[in-house]
Amino acid sequence: MALAATRALGAVAYPAVTGDATIEFPRDHGSHPDYRTEWWYVTAVLREHGGAEVGVQVTFFRSRPGIAEESRSRFAPKQLLFAHAAVALPSATGRSCARIALMSRASRHATSRWH
Repeated sequence: MALAATRALGAVAYPAVTGDATIEFPRDHGSHPDYRTEWWYVTAVLREHGGAEVGVQVTFFRSRPGIAEESRSRFAPKQLLFAHAAVALPSATGRSCARIALMSRASRHATSRWH
């Protein structure tokens, strides 16, 4: 079974990432589903009304694992979406960090929530 999965992954032709690609906006703001992996992130330090600093980090990942590429099933894991967020709270409150992680298969419904 593992060998079959490895062969299936090897059959996928991901585009080469080269340094001569021209980035064009707004075209390149979104996902590039032909590629294997992409991620987008935001980091910030915010100030509360009292002046205390709060660190924020949000990362979105998209992965094309190369499995079930020809399947028409909505459950086929053609595009996987992951998200991670963390908030570093001021040490004066006695709290340090809150975080959350989410995962989903890309679908017409999931995609609309992620863009």
